[in-house]
Amino acid sequence: MSAGTDTILAARLQQPGEPLVVERVPLSAPAPGEVRVRLEFGGVNPVDRYTADGRVSPDGPRPRTLGGEGAGIVDGQAVLVAGEGLGGARDGVWAQAANVPREAVVPIPDGVQPRAAAAMGIAGLTALNCVRELGRVTDGDRALVLGASGRRRQHDRVAGHQRRGDGLGSDRIAGKGGSNRAGRSFARAGVRS
Repeated sequence: MSAGTDTILAARLQQPGEPLVVERVPLSAPAPGEVRVRLEFGGVNPVDRYTADGRVSPDGPRPRTLGGEGAGIVDGQAVLVAGEGLGGARDGVWAQAANVPREAVVPIPDGVQPRAAAAMGIAGLTALNCVRELGRVTDGDRALVLGASGRRRQHDRVAGHQRRGDGLGSDRIAGKGGSNRAGRSFARAGVRS
C-alpha cells in the first residue's frame, strides 16, 4: 500500500443503531504525526457496540470507521494500535488500513502473534497501566492484577513480562476504577495496597 491516496474496505457506521456497512473508502496519505497501519486483526470491545448504538460518541463524525484497537504492520514491524479516539472521535481500525496517531502505535515484541495482541483488549491495557503507573510494580514485586478479563497471560507476553505465581500475597495492588473497591477490600483482608 502506498503512502498516497488508496481505496480500502472499511466497516462504517452510517447511523447509530443501524448495521455497519462494509464499503470502499479513500484513505489519503498520513497527516503529520500519523502513521499508516496495514491492519491484520481488529479487537472488539463493549465500547464498540456502545458507539454503534449511539451511546458513546453520538456526535462523532458520520459515516466513520469503527474499531478502537487492532494489530497490524508499520514499516515491516508488527504493532498494536489502541486509543487516541480511534473509532469514536475519528475513524477507527476496522479496515484494511488506517492512518493513526503515532502515539496509538506500540511495537509487538518478537514471539507474540498479532492476533493475540489484538485480542488483549482495553481491559488488558488498563490492567497494564495500573500495574506500571499506579502500582509502580517492578521485577522484584509480586502483584495481583484485577480487571484483565482473563487475558493477563497474553498481555504479559506483549508487555515483555513473565507471569509468576498466582498473585496471592501480593506486595502491591493495582485495580481499575475510580472507587478503589479492590484496594479497600484487600485492606480489610490485611493486604497492603
